Amino acid sequence: MICDLHLEHFLFIDHAHLEFSKGLNVITGETGAGKSVLLEALKLLLGKKGKGCLVLGGFEHAKVQASINIAFAPRAREFLCDKSLLNDEDPNSLTLSRTFRHEGNGKIFVNGILATLSDLRELGIHLMEIHGQNEHQTLLEPRIQRYLLDRFGSSPHLNNLSDLRRVHGQCLKLSQKLATLEETVRSTELRMGELKNTLAELENLGISSPNEVESLHEEERRFLMSEKISSSLKLARDTIEGDRETDGVVSLFFKAREALRKASQVEKSLLPLFERCDSMYFESRDIASELERSFGNILFDPVRMDFIQKRLADISKVSRRYQVDCSGLIHLLKQVKEEISEITQPDFARERLDEDLKKLLSQRASLIDRITNEREKLASFLENRVSEELKHLGFSLAKFRVFSSPCEIGPDGAETVEFLVTLNPGSPEGPLRKIASGGELSRVALAIKKVLAKEDDLSTLIFDEIDSGIGGTTAESVADCLQNLSQSKQVLLVTHLHQIAKVGDRHFVVTKSTGKSETKIRIEALREPQREIEIARMLGTTGSDGIAFARSLLKKGALPSKKKPK
Repeated sequence: MICDLHLEHFLFIDHAHLEFSKGLNVITGETGAGKSVLLEALKLLLGKKGKGCLVLGGFEHAKVQASINIAFAPRAREFLCDKSLLNDEDPNSLTLSRTFRHEGNGKIFVNGILATLSDLRELGIHLMEIHGQNEHQTLLEPRIQRYLLDRFGSSPHLNNLSDLRRVHGQCLKLSQKLATLEETVRSTELRMGELKNTLAELENLGISSPNEVESLHEEERRFLMSEKISSSLKLARDTIEGDRETDGVVSLFFKAREALRKASQVEKSLLPLFERCDSMYFESRDIASELERSFGNILFDPVRMDFIQKRLADISKVSRRYQVDCSGLIHLLKQVKEEISEITQPDFARERLDEDLKKLLSQRASLIDRITNEREKLASFLENRVSEELKHLGFSLAKFRVFSSPCEIGPDGAETVEFLVTLNPGSPEGPLRKIASGGELSRVALAIKKVLAKEDDLSTLIFDEIDSGIGGTTAESVADCLQNLSQSKQVLLVTHLHQIAKVGDRHFVVTKSTGKSETKIRIEALREPQREIEIARMLGTTGSDGIAFARSLLKKGALPSKKKPK
């Protein structure tokens, strides 16, 4: 339960320190006085996102802090322990604190330890529940009605729901994997055709070495050079040896040698010239022989040259198509063979997924059966309990029924839930969303909350004008219901009705004052004299007679077993 709440520079409140009691705590005040400020502070402590406009004008920061007794909140203590946020000195004590700045970058503390907004939200669901006018409308939604029905279930039922959400999620994931796999299988035939065409092309190309292109280019270069060398050697050989049309150097030197030989026989002084010419003749013959041998050693194969050039063109064409070089073609060939091998292997992955999905579907079906059967039992229980509570709230002949209808299997089961009511004699049964008016809906919500409160471990319930749209004897019935509920729960209630305010264990009043440039709100606990005045104000008679009447109402409103708050 909430022990106290401290507000500092928050919205229009400069400073407030409120101490709450067990039982029923009522908050009253004029319309527009700012009663919602208190609930806004509590919502922020339960994880609502804060804004910079929460800071009172003229100040740099705002603070909201609450002390909470968690002696009877085992789930809250377990959460704090798991998060290492438990108060080691006093495990039953919890302090929540939030600061806000104009820039919006405030801080969160749990038992003095820096925490996150997510921590507050997870912790808050184990501490208290706020039921406001907006929640009346959410009560009309079938998904909320199903959630409320499930809250009446025991731990095994709640565990089954948790398991169902987990298993259903796994089913969806596996189904998606199978769908993806099936799509892959459908595209496999096209892919296989592409792979086979690539494989045939690469195998026909027959590249065996990543250096083949370099080797072919080197051989091509040698062939091109040998052709040039052969042409030069042929020219040199023909020049020295001559051809059919002209005499070569050897023939000319022979003629010159013979002429000098004959002349030197007559004129001995020409003998040196003869000897030199004779030497040049034999030297030219030797050069001619060397040229002939060299010409024979130069190889040039036009057929081989044509093959090399065609081979290089074929490799270049395939390389451009697949955008890889020669070594890349060899790697591509290996990849293609591996992919073909994988595709042609037995599809064990699909078989395994099919088997896993069958097991999960069977598990899900079993959980759904258990959940459906339990919901039928819970529906009967809820129908009786809520119908009985409605009788105490002014609907003497009301009947409340939980109607279930099959729906597509989802994470929350295989049925939708709709609350049906008959509130007035002679009225047909119909969905709560169509039958109940605003005031009637408030009472139905209160009846459900009261029944639910006895089944969960939440120690604090907060109601924001749940009495909207009612009055007279109905208001008295609602007051009795809230007073009975406060015997087992701490209840905080914003109300406009004196019938409810008079039965409160502790009474807070909200007042607003406005000046030329500022607005201020005060929240303070009332003692008996001030409380009599406030009840009189709510009655609309603030004179001495009204105060006396308010005093009598307060005496009648207090239960004999209750002690007055200090």
